Amino acid sequence: MKKKKYIIILIIIIICILLYFNKFSIYKDLYEDILLLTETANNKKNIYDKSKEQNSNENVKYIFNIKCKDTKLKAVNLSDTIKKETMVNEKIAPGLKGEFSIVLNANQDTKYNVIFNSINIKPKNLRFVNEETKTVVKNLEEFEKLLTGNLKKDETKTITISWYWQYENTQEGNRQDTIDSKNIQNYQFKILAFGESIV
Repeated sequence: MKKKKYIIILIIIIICILLYFNKFSIYKDLYEDILLLTETANNKKNIYDKSKEQNSNENVKYIFNIKCKDTKLKAVNLSDTIKKETMVNEKIAPGLKGEFSIVLNANQDTKYNVIFNSINIKPKNLRFVNEETKTVVKNLEEFEKLLTGNLKKDETKTITISWYWQYENTQEGNRQDTIDSKNIQNYQFKILAFGESIV
């Protein structure tokens, strides 16, 4: 009788150990299905302009010195803007976020306009927020009519854009995140700043 009791306890312990390790395997597979935007882009140089600054306590800043009838262009990898405290295995997944700033300087009174051009498709559940106006958009291109204004000579304007990958609990949302994570390696876009003299 005592021997049967030990055998039953041993079987229960073995089952618990198997379930414990199997649980992590299931979660790992699920997590890997929705991973996106690896940080390998951090090692690549910005091919358009090197006036990008970042320190450990601030978001990434893209600096534009705009002039009359001039267009400045910078290429951005979204993975460069991930908030480091939200990183998991150097990758981004649904539920995580990031932020970057566009800094505009003018050497004369200037009307500015900032627009975005996507280089590749983005995850459908990714959202962008203009931190000054709290405007939320699904695509960066929607900011085109909103990021315009006037700068006085030697004035600096900082526009902060935050983003988050909306975490969906619906079956359809989870399915979309899985599709995006398999098909999109990184989301890249261009920032263009236009300057026009104010007469």
